[in-house]
Amino acid sequence: MRFTLKITALLALLVSVAWLFFRPGFDSLVAVAAALVAFIAALLMKKEPYAKHSQSQVVTEGAMGVQAGRDANVTNAKSGD
Repeated sequence: MRFTLKITALLALLVSVAWLFFRPGFDSLVAVAAALVAFIAALLMKKEPYAKHSQSQVVTEGAMGVQAGRDANVTNAKSGD
């Protein structure tokens, strides 16, 4: 995925530089600047390791805690008392 982004950003930069060369103007200059920023950002992008966080919570006395990894529906939750 990141490799595809780098290649796409490089192609956009090359096309915009060619556009600036053959038809100089403000719009082609802005396209070169935007493509250059995208290409630099693609090069600087690093893969973040997926950190698996464990769940934890503190529930005070008299309260009820509900913990779920995804969606939780607690509209009819009853206390375990």
